[in-house]
This record gives sequence, structure tokens and C-alpha cells, in this order.
Amino acid sequence: MKHDWYKCRMIFLILGALGIYFQALSFDDVLLSLMAGVLFFWLGSPWKRLKPGLIRFQIVGGLVYFLGCALDSLFVMTCGWVIFFFSVFESQSMRHGRLACLLFFAFPWVSYDATHLGWWFRLGGAFCVAHILRVFGIVANVQGTQIMVENVHISVEPACSGLHTLHALFLFSILVLVRCLPKSRLFWLNLPLIVFYAFCANTLRILLLSLCAYFFGPTLGLFHSVLGFLILCAVFVSIFFIVRMQSEVSYEASEC
Repeated sequence: MKHDWYKCRMIFLILGALGIYFQALSFDDVLLSLMAGVLFFWLGSPWKRLKPGLIRFQIVGGLVYFLGCALDSLFVMTCGWVIFFFSVFESQSMRHGRLACLLFFAFPWVSYDATHLGWWFRLGGAFCVAHILRVFGIVANVQGTQIMVENVHISVEPACSGLHTLHALFLFSILVLVRCLPKSRLFWLNLPLIVFYAFCANTLRILLLSLCAYFFGPTLGLFHSVLGFLILCAVFVSIFFIVRMQSEVSYEASEC
């Protein structure tokens, strides 16, 4: 009987995860999330099955998951799935709170449910870029997400919302924080800053693309994607060194 109940829980976890992934907007989101999932299980290993398990949390997790299905919200579905998972399995090597953050962002809900945040990223990025260009003597006007750099019209489309960047930065940053600050409170203080890093990275990309369109013409082609990738890599490196510095400071403080 207990074995059958364990099978039911595993079926729910597998089908629940597939239900979330099948609603993802792009293959890139799924690939990134699957890589994060593999890292999650590796970092948390060895795993122990809870006996008999936290039944109350399993019920809550299941109800939250199905509520997300009714609301068509991957965010709510992911919350329910994570609650259910940690009521069935326990990591023997790391604290659940930090692992739960990584698992939470291992699902592709950001691009699906955070579209309003993407709108503010576009709006704020266009506003900042126009004012930065004016500082350097370039005539620039902004109306919503539309930038007019002298005679060159630049539209900050939904593809420039920065949500993919935000998702990637959350996963990379949490992974670095888990490895460098496994027991420090600085882990939680750094999480809100990731949104700021993503906004800065997205604004920098819009600025550089605007300058390229102004000096070389609006047809950028492959350069658009390459530039976004290079900026993302630069932000990754910056976050890594920032967290490493915090780790060293935290270590020195603990020895004093």
C-alpha cells in the first residue's frame, strides 16, 4: 500500500513537471530550465525519501498546483510543484531554502507569467537610453517604448523585454550563491539585486543597439543576438566576481 502511494506521488511529480514544461513559450527556456534541474539534483545529492512524507504539505502542494492549472499560471503551478517535491524528498547536503530557489527558477515561468515586468523593462530601458544619448549630445526622443535618435526610429519590441536575460541571470546567480555563500545571509540579500542586474544588462543592450543603428544603419541582423549574448556573458562574469568578493569578506568576518 505504501509502495503504491509512493508511485502515485512520483507520477504526480513527473506529470506535473511535464505539464509546466509543455506550456513554455520557447525551446530556449526549456533547455535552460532542464540544465538547471540537472544542477539542482546534483547539488542536493544525496537525496532521501521522507517516510511517510509530509502529507499535509503534499495536499497543499497538489491543491496549489491545480489552482495554477485553473488560473493558467505557471508561477502558481511551479509553487505547488516545489512544495510537493520537498514534502517527498529531502536533501542530505544542503539547506532546503536555497535549493528551493534554484528549483523554483528551474521552471520556465518567468517568460510566461512575468510579461508585465518585461513591459517595465522595455519602458524603463527606452527612457534611460534616450536620456543617456542626450547627455552625449545626440538628439533622442522617447515615447513609450519607441526611441527616435535624430532620423533613426528604434522600437523596443517584446523580444527586447529582457525576460530571458532575467531567467538566465536568476539561475546563474543562484547557482553561484549556492556554491559561494551556502550558509551566509548574504544569499537572500543578493536575490533582489538580480532584477536590477537584469535591468541594467537589458538597458545596456538597448543602448549599444541604438548606437549601432544610429552610426551604421538600422539593419543589424545577427549582430543583435550576438551583442545580447556578449552582454549576458559580461554580466555573468561581473556577478561571479561580486559574489566571490562577498564570500571572502564573509569568511574573514567569521574568523574575526
